[in-house]
Amino acid sequence: MADARRPDGRGRDPVGAVPRGGKPPFWIGRPPAYLTGLVGREQEAARLRALVLDRAARLVTLTGPGGVGKTRLAVQVAAELDAGFDEVAFIEFAPVRDHDGVTARIAEALGVVESPGQSPGTALVRALGPRKLLLVLDNFEHVVAAGPVLVDLLGGCPGVTLLVTSRTLLRVSGEHVLAVPPLALPDPARPLPASGLAEYDSVRLFVERSAAVSPTFALTDENAATVAQICQGLDGLPLACMPLTGPT
Repeated sequence: MADARRPDGRGRDPVGAVPRGGKPPFWIGRPPAYLTGLVGREQEAARLRALVLDRAARLVTLTGPGGVGKTRLAVQVAAELDAGFDEVAFIEFAPVRDHDGVTARIAEALGVVESPGQSPGTALVRALGPRKLLLVLDNFEHVVAAGPVLVDLLGGCPGVTLLVTSRTLLRVSGEHVLAVPPLALPDPARPLPASGLAEYDSVRLFVERSAAVSPTFALTDENAATVAQICQGLDGLPLACMPLTGPT
């Protein structure tokens, strides 16, 4: 499928997801680029996809410890959307520490310019209007005090849905929470052969990343106990298994 472009140069499908049908949304902003597939997370992805496409859930917060893969999951699901939104915007909040700057950050990312005598919030609501837009707000834990600002935005923009990644809940009206747990770990008290160990997502991820660095690496009955011990030491956090592949 040709990569259609907007007149303003914004493209779509930045992570190479294959749409399942329909017309995929255009992207505003560039999410992290991932060079590897998503391991596990089938249940979380299915639930998140259902929540995002459910108009009754317009504010969804992905929460969990740092390195657990909240951003990766959010980007993957957003990239696979084939209905419900005309646009998807990825906005990074890691550099933002002042919750008063949240509205300005969103407006800047969307190219919204306020008129003289107009507040940033009013300008943003008027500019978005009826647009069917999914906003992915990443690393929001530093500015959770701005939660009410997001609620006001949703109130004025019926076509907007917010997908927020944060280590801390926003605790505002209308928030739907999806906890992202560490990947499943083998029980250290129950040694398993390679065939049984390979059923754990944490082990699958470790084996995949190890094979990328050393093509001859394989999970065997001989190294199964060592691999299990390493995965247990990494606490099931995908970021710990991916030192060479970028953010999660």
